[in-house]
Amino acid sequence: MILPGLITPTKVWAKAPGLNTSYAYVCNMARPRKHCCIEHEPGTEFFKPRGQSMQDLEIIDLSAEEMEALRLINLDQIDQTKAAERMKIHQSTFSRILHRARTKVTEALIHTKAIRVHNHQLNHETVDTDHRCCP
Repeated sequence: MILPGLITPTKVWAKAPGLNTSYAYVCNMARPRKHCCIEHEPGTEFFKPRGQSMQDLEIIDLSAEEMEALRLINLDQIDQTKAAERMKIHQSTFSRILHRARTKVTEALIHTKAIRVHNHQLNHETVDTDHRCCP
């Protein structure tokens, strides 16, 4: 239940679910990103067309989670539901990640661009030496 007259562009007073208090301040912001499980670290940071200088190429950024989604679907050949379970994310989230990854890779191939794989979201504490995600 939203109290009338207390709404600002980014802030709302609302009944907080699961709390005994009658109303709590709820910020109308995006949810923090959930870390997903990445079983395989990318072996290289850049992929580029052969014979072209990096200075002449536009770069497309591919996240480690997008690379993992491509690996699970195309190399391990498992369905999206199982792949999402392995990454410990919801299937619809996995589908969005996979769509972004395929779009970026296709753009790089068609328009002769380099691909940079970002490992900044890769949490090394979640990957053990056997490449299984820790609980």
